[in-house]
Amino acid sequence: YGMAENQIQHMVNMVNELAAFPHGDNKIIPQKVSLEKVFNKFCDLKAPLLKDSRFKIEFISNDVEMEGDADKLLRMIQNLVTNAIEAIPPNGPLGQIQVRASESDGMIHLTVQDNGPGIPQEIQGSFFKPFATFGKHNGSGLGTAIAKSIVEAHRGKIHFETSKQGTTISVKFPKVYHH
Repeated sequence: YGMAENQIQHMVNMVNELAAFPHGDNKIIPQKVSLEKVFNKFCDLKAPLLKDSRFKIEFISNDVEMEGDADKLLRMIQNLVTNAIEAIPPNGPLGQIQVRASESDGMIHLTVQDNGPGIPQEIQGSFFKPFATFGKHNGSGLGTAIAKSIVEAHRGKIHFETSKQGTTISVKFPKVYHH
């Protein structure tokens, strides 16, 4: 009974993710966004998650502001943090995830760093492609693909570095959005 229910929930999640998946030129209406506020909203929405003792999530905003779509940026952070959480083995050491924003030369740098076991070699090439779930129990496989499309809608770039000590996803945005 539990299994079927889980699978239904999994399908519902996937449909929701697909429905939200940007099609074509994903237009954003850029406004001034405080990443501090985006982080705080994440913490409000995901309060139970932050109380989970299996991992610690730290946000460092450095008061960074940029032009962008606050809702989409929130979604991107949710997806990247969820991805990091899903990568942390349930019975391993304390999972540590750090989300940090900084600014230099008119660029905004956002990193999501985890101390999970790293991204398996065989999926590194398809990490940002839809449905690359690689043995996760409940991911729809769209999280990183959606994050990437949101980054690109903001004229940004995303890449990752990974090793057995963990993974860092780095996002770079222009501070000012150019049409």
